Amino acid sequence: MPALANADFDRETGQTIFGWPAVHQSVRELILTSFGDRVMREYYGSNIPAFLGRNVTADVLERMATVLGAAMDVFEPRFAITNITFTQVAATGRIAMRVTGEYRPNALAGGETTDSTETFELDL
Repeated sequence: MPALANADFDRETGQTIFGWPAVHQSVRELILTSFGDRVMREYYGSNIPAFLGRNVTADVLERMATVLGAAMDVFEPRFAITNITFTQVAATGRIAMRVTGEYRPNALAGGETTDSTETFELDL
C-alpha cells in the first residue's frame, strides 16, 4: 500500500490518488495559491500569483523561478525542482512553464531518496 503521506483526493473527481499524481496536485495548488488565501493557513502559498498581470521581463521571469523554488523548498519537499523552462511568454500576458524535478516520496519522513524524475507543464 502506498504511503499515506502521498495520498490525496483528486480535486476534480473526488477519487483517492496516490504517489506522484497526489504530489503533482499538491504542487499545482501551492503554485496557484497566494499567501493569505487560506483562512486557517495564511502562511501557505507562493508569490507566483503576485506576478500575474505585470509586464513580463527577464527579471520578472527570473523572480518567478526563484519564488517557485523557495515555495517548493518550504511547503513541498516531496518535489525538488531541478529545472524551470519558460516555454511561452506571449504579448497577451500568457506564461507557460515546464518544471522538472525529483519526486521524493519519503521526504516528509526525512528521506531524500529520489523515486523518479517528473516533469509537468503549467499555464499561467
